[in-house]
Amino acid sequence: MPDYLITMRGNLFRPWPPGEEIKLLSCKFTPGDKSCDFEVQVEISAKDDNEAMNIGRDMCSDAVDLLEFCLDEQTFLNSREIYLKPLESSEGTGICDFGLHLCAVDNKPPSEEQMAAIRKVINIYNENKGFENQEILARIIHWQASGRRESQSDIDRFLKFWIALEVLVGGAGKVVVKKIKKHLASLYDNINTQNVGELIGRIYGVRCAIFHFGIRHPNELKKRLKELEDIFNDLLRSKLGLEFKAFAKRHILNREANKSASGAGDNVKDHAAPEQPGSYLHKP
Repeated sequence: MPDYLITMRGNLFRPWPPGEEIKLLSCKFTPGDKSCDFEVQVEISAKDDNEAMNIGRDMCSDAVDLLEFCLDEQTFLNSREIYLKPLESSEGTGICDFGLHLCAVDNKPPSEEQMAAIRKVINIYNENKGFENQEILARIIHWQASGRRESQSDIDRFLKFWIALEVLVGGAGKVVVKKIKKHLASLYDNINTQNVGELIGRIYGVRCAIFHFGIRHPNELKKRLKELEDIFNDLLRSKLGLEFKAFAKRHILNREANKSASGAGDNVKDHAAPEQPGSYLHKP
């Protein structure tokens, strides 16, 4: 199969770090023409131009999404400006939209802490630590980013984050619940693992209500969605060696406080059982 070089362009909302070239998910980032611009490139093999364009777009998009996760701030990738060049050819082709230059909201380049986070992820990726293979990280980032950008449907956002979480912990069904509980409990000292299990069980119950019973308006969906996103961010940041921010801690502590206020945990209903879908019906 022929080899291709795919190039896409994007912007930070601050100047690109001077002289920095970054490589994430096999894609290389280099400074663009203006201070906030960057180019992202990847070399791939494909059977024809169309396949190369599609694969290259996905790989560059995943790499930019991972860059966003490392920086913990938004970027812009022009998905309608893609350049394709067969490596044995001196000329390339592409689809090019009008140029869009975005103004920086910060005149300082990424901080040393942000660059250190990127370097940690590069090392994890290059050494293949923590992931069965390098493609796994790309899949996780794809679904995480797709969920983060979903603003119209809470159910769609929930499903995308759940897919990312299943890929992250490597499992299916209730095995996922056990793995999440184990990994999450290991991040927090002196935490009640029963409360962690109940928290995850209630999120899993919403997942079952959607997947197995087709419930369109699960009760407390927004609350469970926020818990899911925070748990996912804790686990992925840990897997990538990034600074621990304890996103899920408040949810665990809230469960402990609520159980203490009620007098005991014996009366707390476990919503993890999928055979009780009525618990998730929206109550007008």
